[in-house]
Amino acid sequence: MIRNVSVSPDGTEHPLPLEEEYAREYVRVQALVAKAKASGLEIVVVMGVGFVGAVMAAIVADTVNGDEARRSLLSVCSDQASGVTGK
Repeated sequence: MIRNVSVSPDGTEHPLPLEEEYAREYVRVQALVAKAKASGLEIVVVMGVGFVGAVMAAIVADTVNGDEARRSLLSVCSDQASGVTGK
């Protein structure tokens, strides 16, 4: 079986979800979004966490209003992005 992984810059491999895990992951993300909305946070999705996406995610994550976060960040990588390999 080929298991796709995302490889971080330090070489750590993180397994990507299998197709049978999608439904559970979707429910998990829905719960995160509902919690963020209930807290009054703006939800920002960064598609692709390569060089530019990682910088944008860092900027969004660092945005505050006084001492409180203003945004909730979701970052998504495609299996076609560089750094993803089949194993």
